[in-house]
Amino acid sequence: MLGPRPLSACAALLALGSVPGEPAVAQSPAFLDQCIDLHRLWGRYESNTAFHNGQKARADFALECDCFQGRYLNGLEELRQMLRRGRVPLPGDGNG
Repeated sequence: MLGPRPLSACAALLALGSVPGEPAVAQSPAFLDQCIDLHRLWGRYESNTAFHNGQKARADFALECDCFQGRYLNGLEELRQMLRRGRVPLPGDGNG
């Protein structure tokens, strides 16, 4: 379960303007739920604690710095791409 986490790295990137993409929109429970579900799916099938290749950081960034900040399209697309690269069937793609 996701708990509160410091977003200092995220906040710093946002302040520097280093987070490209869509503008933040109002909180949407449906989009946020999709982000959380895809992040959990990635964690279940793709996270590998033996190798530190940056994928966990990418998944966490997509959730925390995109989805939690209202940039759902960016976060959802990143998580979907990560899952597709790992050949994990996505919900609603007709593959799972």
